[in-house]
Amino acid sequence: KAEAPKEEKKAEAPKEGNAPAEEGKEASKDPQAIIAETNALLERAAEFRGKSLQSVEDIKLQTKQAARITEDCLARRTHELASTKKKLEAHALDVDAAIKDAERALTRTEKRLDPRDTKKKAKLDSDKALLNQLKDSRVILSEDIRNKFAALEIDNMCRRVTPAKADAAKRDKPQRSNSSPSLRTTKDTEFGSTAASTNAPADHAPAEMESTKLPPIEGASKS
Repeated sequence: KAEAPKEEKKAEAPKEGNAPAEEGKEASKDPQAIIAETNALLERAAEFRGKSLQSVEDIKLQTKQAARITEDCLARRTHELASTKKKLEAHALDVDAAIKDAERALTRTEKRLDPRDTKKKAKLDSDKALLNQLKDSRVILSEDIRNKFAALEIDNMCRRVTPAKADAAKRDKPQRSNSSPSLRTTKDTEFGSTAASTNAPADHAPAEMESTKLPPIEGASKS
């Protein structure tokens, strides 16, 4: 036998629990509440903005202090290295003179030495050993002078290059013309948005941020 057609389900009546939700949605759309929330967000944004600007100023101040301390340290370091290098060079001259005098004296002694005199021959050998030690010390002294000179050159280059880099960065920075868009609108300038493609006039370019509080929206105090 053919089955009888099933009866269609009756439309369910709205439940009582939905009524408060709809009332809540209507309450959330209250203009006064939206204005109050907007003003609160504006105040928070102004507070964050002020903190950001203050942080930037603090970082600038700390950077200047660090640069000044670094410059003082480099100046003191270069002065110490230059003084040490001069002293080492003076000692090197003294060592060179002592080596020459010792070589001449040993040469004269060796010429006059009697091969059968063992005591004088032992003394001559001891003096030659001391002369070789003096020459080894002169080599070490020369290496130390070269190291001090290299360190002095590095410090002087650091003192010269740091300001030079800053000046070069300023010269290489592209000059902003009145018709160019503001560099602060990164989204428009970098990704070529429609606002940049319409060639908006320069008068509409956003101005620099100032640490001023945004005004509240009118009507927030109305009940």
